[in-house]
Amino acid sequence: MTTVHHHLFGTRSLNGKVEIFGEDVTQGNMFQTMFQTQGRQMDAEDGTVEWDELTFGRGLAPVVGYSGEHPNKSTLTKAARSSAVASTKRSVDLEPTKMFFERAPGELRPNARAYVEQEMKDLVQEISNTIEYMCAETLRGTLTVNSTNIPGTTQPFTLTYSPNTYTKSAGWGTAGTKILSSEIPALKTDFEQTSGLSPAQVISGNTVEGFIYLNTETTGFIGDLLGQRFIEAAGTLSGRLFNGLRIGGLDWIVNEKGYERPAGTFVRYLPTTDQAIVLPSNDKLSGVLGWALGRGLVPKRELGPVGSATDMIEVAQQGWYSYARLVGNVPTVKLFVGHVGLPILIRPDAISVADLN
Repeated sequence: MTTVHHHLFGTRSLNGKVEIFGEDVTQGNMFQTMFQTQGRQMDAEDGTVEWDELTFGRGLAPVVGYSGEHPNKSTLTKAARSSAVASTKRSVDLEPTKMFFERAPGELRPNARAYVEQEMKDLVQEISNTIEYMCAETLRGTLTVNSTNIPGTTQPFTLTYSPNTYTKSAGWGTAGTKILSSEIPALKTDFEQTSGLSPAQVISGNTVEGFIYLNTETTGFIGDLLGQRFIEAAGTLSGRLFNGLRIGGLDWIVNEKGYERPAGTFVRYLPTTDQAIVLPSNDKLSGVLGWALGRGLVPKRELGPVGSATDMIEVAQQGWYSYARLVGNVPTVKLFVGHVGLPILIRPDAISVADLN
């Protein structure tokens, strides 16, 4: 029989909620959104994912005439890669007095649903922070998951890639550096020669944005383009204005978001403030990024005990999952939320990590 408890704590209900909350939180996470929406979708049904790291040929095909044979070439260069996906989990004990005893022992309070949803959103936010961290680190070339970088981790692993690295000719923090006429063209040429693709977007912190605004050459360009009075008001519009200017024909995206360490210290997802990540256009990213998803395990029975693996079953959807169990001598509900997935670089050579100062 369907009960109020089933509507609130049933596996289908909880998994529906956590998927919605996960999508809401993801919209505010730049790196996760990039992998999830633009990357190639990959299955990790058994908790592992396999992929080929690709290097495309850069030569010319011969011209042999209408009746000539087709000269053969070697196959595409591939490096077989594999990894366990990251199973990121959190749980919380829901206070009995906020859940039950409204009219009689065991009955749900009227605000129980809102209480459960608030706690679930908090768990989803923490897990999403970890996913965003992993996506940003993957773009930078090395993802190291351990208890030092992600406190509480018990499944450490490291994935190392070899994205292109670009080093400036002159520091962008110097006002007289020729950023517009020399540095940006050199960065674009380096990207094109390495990957065979055109650079389209640059992700950095606001330190790089400040370099460009304070640079003598770019300031003159921006002033001619927008007018000095508009530039003086740019402080309140800096992020959108910076991107909208398309300096050097590139989209400049500022990301200053981050997470909090246990001691309360704020850490940016892009910790090196004078570093930038150069990428091709979004329509090319499905051949550059990968997004592998697996499935979590939940109890077969609503609020049921978990004594062995036979008490568990895979959820239908990939990625996010949730379930609840009764624990303790009082009717305390433990809420579980998890995500199974991993960001991947399929073509590391189509990403450039630029040191700009």
